[in-house]
Amino acid sequence: MGTAGLDFTQVLSSTTTLTDKALVESGSGDTLFTNDLALAVKMSTKLALSLGYSIKDNSSPPGGLKKLDRWRVPISCMLSDLEGEWLW
Repeated sequence: MGTAGLDFTQVLSSTTTLTDKALVESGSGDTLFTNDLALAVKMSTKLALSLGYSIKDNSSPPGGLKKLDRWRVPISCMLSDLEGEWLW
């Protein structure tokens, strides 16, 4: 089994950040691709709002499940800890 990933962050302004995280996991006869794209806007030093879009593609899903799943994360709220790191 092998795993590869990319983590991209682009600061658009002092309050807005765009992130894209992609992960590929491949094993014997099955490959899973996951991609998460999010736009986060700081509302204060401790609070931010995030809007995102996620995709999961499984080359061989278990019976009855779809090969490709897409869903939107309408709006999520993030809080920062005491060191300023964002908690999802």
